[in-house]
Order: sequence, then structure tokens, then C-alpha cells
Amino acid sequence: SDHDASRNEAETVNFWVKYTGGEVSPQQVAQYLSGDSRQQSKNALIQYLRRHKDKEALSLLKKCSEFSAANNLMHSQSWNYEPVSTVHLQKIAASIRVPESGKLRNRWLFLKMRALFAAGDYNSVISLWKDNSNSVSNLALRDRMDGYYAGACYYTGDYVKALEIFFRLGDNNSISWCMEKLAGLRSLKLLAENDPSSTATLYVLQDYVNYLCLKPDGNEVYFLPQRSYKLTTDDINSRRREFIEFAGKVIDKGEVVSPMAWESARALVLALENDFTAAQKACERAISMNGDDAMKTNLARIKVFADLGAIGTESGNKVFADGLLPLYDSAKKELGDNSNLYKLEGASDVQNLAYLYQFLIPQMTDYFSEHPDMYPYAFWI
Repeated sequence: SDHDASRNEAETVNFWVKYTGGEVSPQQVAQYLSGDSRQQSKNALIQYLRRHKDKEALSLLKKCSEFSAANNLMHSQSWNYEPVSTVHLQKIAASIRVPESGKLRNRWLFLKMRALFAAGDYNSVISLWKDNSNSVSNLALRDRMDGYYAGACYYTGDYVKALEIFFRLGDNNSISWCMEKLAGLRSLKLLAENDPSSTATLYVLQDYVNYLCLKPDGNEVYFLPQRSYKLTTDDINSRRREFIEFAGKVIDKGEVVSPMAWESARALVLALENDFTAAQKACERAISMNGDDAMKTNLARIKVFADLGAIGTESGNKVFADGLLPLYDSAKKELGDNSNLYKLEGASDVQNLAYLYQFLIPQMTDYFSEHPDMYPYAFWI
């Protein structure tokens, strides 16, 4: 729902400043919103509305205060680990009447939406937003309402729709909640079949491929929380082969909007299965496919990974001579005195390059895991 508190308060403050024609300052509005209810009657915003005999605005603010008090009470009771009643919130939601028109119509609409959400009536939130979304032109307010709509979609099981909205809003925490529900090949197959062009499909694709990159350690219980399960090498290899076949079919079907992401994902998994020649060919096919700049950068990294693995084959040796040796020299210069840490005694440049890259991969993984703003398509590995 309202995940960015400071931005959301700014939207509310800006509305009331404009509503009063600037006669009430942003500081005075903010003071009202955060003030003690016993002092609010003396606030400049309330005084302005009373002078102008604006009964509707005063009624709206009174109802907002009533809702906030009930909502805060419910949240405080939840810490007692007892079932919390939403009856009072349901009554407040039912008492809110959204007018057909007027300057305050959308504020009433937003309040009703929030009250219904707090009361747990998520189906009514969805219906209310679908019936009224076209009438909300204020983009900042619309984003806030969209957030509640997305939350309602999540709680009613429409994780794909919720993920699409949370991604647009930049709500990374809610994205993570959605991903927990969508993880796994089964979900990926359903998405690719029913919603191939969605953001959710790309998110689940990356999430699953990152899972296929894991090294079995006997402790992995990925998306199998209801039973004890030890991931073995045979398990991960079987799932990789299944993904390679599935991704090929998806690409051949031609319905996904970002085939480069799918072909590069397939290339990486082929490389993880040590089929480096096939991985190189997949990279070459992906180069000519549709994809954004981040996907192209990702593909370039995967191609280096595949090319390294192919060293010793005819195609690998050519790639090494043409491009990888300069890359190795560049990496050595960047590391400076530390380059010896990544050098094997008596090894060839080819072996040292592979050894160097082996140590760089975890560093890249750590970097992108610590910078979630780079997600998605930061790095498959």
C-alpha cells in the first residue's frame, strides 16, 4: 500500500496548500497532519476552512481523523497477539459516501479505498478502483491508489497484477513478497503461456535462472517450505535440462516481447551444464534479438562466461585469440599488485584467465545483491 511515507505526505500537503489557494502554508498543513487531535482545531488549515464555511472539507478531515484513530488502534491491538476486530473499520468504510463530482471527490474516494483495505475487504477495494480509476487525473494520488489496488490484488491471489504495479511504483519490498509467491518453473511456465509480455514473467525468469546457478550444498530448500528437501547435483542438473528445453520452446513460439532475455538465460544454463559450444551459439542468436540495454549488457557477460568455458575447443581458441587475452591483460592491470592473488603457479594465460574470472564472479554477485536498484537484469550469475 502507501509504501513511501514522505512522498505520500508531500502529496497530501500539496493538495491542501493548493486547495486553500496558498493561504495555508505547507508547514501549517504538515503540522495539522501530524498534530495532536486536541490542538488541530486551532490549526491554520481548520481556521481557513471554518472562515470559508467549507463544511464538506471539514467533514472529510473529521472522517480522516476518525479512520486514522481506528486504524492506529487496530495496529496497536495486533501486538497483543490476539485476533483483531475490523468491525469498526468496516463501519467507517460503509459510512464514507463518495460524491459524484467536486474538488474533494477523489479525496473521499481515496479515504474509502484506504478504509476498505484496512478492514480487509480487498474485493471491494478492487471493485472500487476499477469503477473509478479513470476519473483520477492527479498522477501522485493515482500512484497511491494504485498501491492499495496492488495490495488488494496480492491479498486476493493475483500476484502477477500486483507485481506489475509494484514494479512500476518502485516498491521493492512488495516486489519481494510477490516473488515469493511466483518463484519456480511451474509459475514461469504459466506466465509464459498466459502472460508472456508481462514484467512479472521477466522477473520470474531471472529469479529461476539465478536459482539454477546455485551450487548444491545439501541445504537448499528453495520454494519447498512445506517439506524437508535436500538439493542434490542430480536435482539441479535435471532442472537445468528441463529449463533449456522449455526456454527453447518459448523462444520458438515467438510471443515474448524480450526474446533476448530468454535466449541469454538459456545460454547461461547451457554453460552451467558445460555445453559451452551450444551456449556460444545461443549467445550469437540472442545478439540479434529484441532486448533493452540492460539485457544487452547481461548478454555480453554471459558470452564471456561461455567463451571462457569453451577454451580448448576450436571456437573457444579463436575467441581467446581475438578478445579474451586483452581482457585478461586489462584485468591484471586493474588488479595491479593484487593480480598475483589470482595467478596459478606455472599456469598458462588461458588457465589464469579462467581462474581470475572464477574469483570475479562472486564479487560481481555480491555487488548486485547489495545494489537492488540494479535489479532486474543486473547479472544472471
